[in-house]
Amino acid sequence: MGKRNKKTKLSWLEKTRKVGLNPRNEIIAVALVDALMIGGGIYLYFMTKQISVILSSLLLSLFASMFFLSHHKREKKKQEESLLAEFVGVFSYFAIFVENGFPVYNALEEVEIYASELFAEKIKTLLFSIDNDKSLMPFLHFADEFPSIEVKQVMISIYKMVDQGGNDAYLRQFFTLFDELSSNERKSENKRKEDRFGTSCMLPLLDSGLTMMLIVVGVIVVIGEMLNGI
Repeated sequence: MGKRNKKTKLSWLEKTRKVGLNPRNEIIAVALVDALMIGGGIYLYFMTKQISVILSSLLLSLFASMFFLSHHKREKKKQEESLLAEFVGVFSYFAIFVENGFPVYNALEEVEIYASELFAEKIKTLLFSIDNDKSLMPFLHFADEFPSIEVKQVMISIYKMVDQGGNDAYLRQFFTLFDELSSNERKSENKRKEDRFGTSCMLPLLDSGLTMMLIVVGVIVVIGEMLNGI
């Protein structure tokens, strides 16, 4: 029996580059934030002689490092959401074309003008693959570009439309699956908007909290200087 090929685990550098970020810039940002926090902690320690200040600055530095080093994860999620939203938008036009009697291949050619440059390249690759492989595989490879099992189901239904010569049953199946995907994407987009609104509402509170913290730190420094002068 042959051995199973294990999926290669990408390093942090590879994951960062894959989403279009510069690892060097990410590392510099982490180093600067850590230096500021630790340096501030050391300064406050000499002012207050409180070891808890050093420990707090180290803890904050750790959380900041974790936040910045996970930037690639947030960027990947953002790109996946954008790609899925574009799939729904572009294939809405595809649905119109096939509903009006266009063959699947011609409908795919027509929707290129409604896609971004990156997405249009994916469609061209799909069409090129279809020219050279009449099986299901080109449709599955295209679906693998998207973080949704629903996209794969839609692409399989499109392949069945091709394979069965525009059978009405498979056409209805495509519209059912695509309508469900579109509905779920609208719900997800509405939730993202609500989350962004909630985050924007929290910013004034965070700003007030930061101001209070700076005032407290300032008071501690003043008290420390007064005690040192006694």
